[in-house]
Amino acid sequence: MEAWSIYTDTRGEAILHRAGFSWLAAVALPVWALFRRLYKTSLVFALFGPFLQGAVASGIASIAAPPARGFLLLAWLIVWGFLWGHYANRWHRYVLEREGCKLTATEVAGATVR
Repeated sequence: MEAWSIYTDTRGEAILHRAGFSWLAAVALPVWALFRRLYKTSLVFALFGPFLQGAVASGIASIAAPPARGFLLLAWLIVWGFLWGHYANRWHRYVLEREGCKLTATEVAGATVR
């Protein structure tokens, strides 16, 4: 279920938050974080993401035979993307609430008003 929420920060500025799966976060998490003004998150994943991916790839290469290596690497990338696509907007909401932003309004997509 997709929902849109509006948060207000301490200065009174409105911040739009979208709940649900994020394809941009699944494909390019640092770019997604920059669009959400999550600069620390973007920096951490831009710096440490390649090291984590390299460590997982070398671990898979050391335990798997060549035919299975490609399948396991592909499976890892799909799982990695799915997890971040699923949890990225939850992370954004957590950061907004931790910074003291207040929920102002929420609209569920596809809802009808009678």
